[in-house]
Amino acid sequence: MPRLTVWMVRLSLVYLILGATWGSLILAAKALPWGWAWQLYPAHWLMMLFGWMIPFALAIAFWAFPRFSFRSRPRGNETLAWVTAWAYHAGLAVLWVPGLFGVALPKAIRGLAAGVMALAVLLFVADQVKRVKPPGAR
Repeated sequence: MPRLTVWMVRLSLVYLILGATWGSLILAAKALPWGWAWQLYPAHWLMMLFGWMIPFALAIAFWAFPRFSFRSRPRGNETLAWVTAWAYHAGLAVLWVPGLFGVALPKAIRGLAAGVMALAVLLFVADQVKRVKPPGAR
């Protein structure tokens, strides 16, 4: 298994644990007088969707996609894959970390962070799609 996949899966599982923990606290806040727990809601759904599911899917795709093209680079441009993974997680951190402390970022910064995440995913996918052979190709 490539090192990038190992680290992205590990980080995805950390996000899963954090998201589930925060979700549990939010659920407990329905029965207990914990008004502070609702502050975790935006970070909870960001963790579960953008921190766990998407990076996990990208990591497994990086590992499992066929290695038909680029004999010298069977998994595509690994440097680009690492850079896009780091950019994605940096954008995600900009979105969820301030929310934990009740800080609302300006829309421009949130939009920039989301744009970085979207661009990282698009670049990652564009590089990996080249590895798939079209039907009938040799």
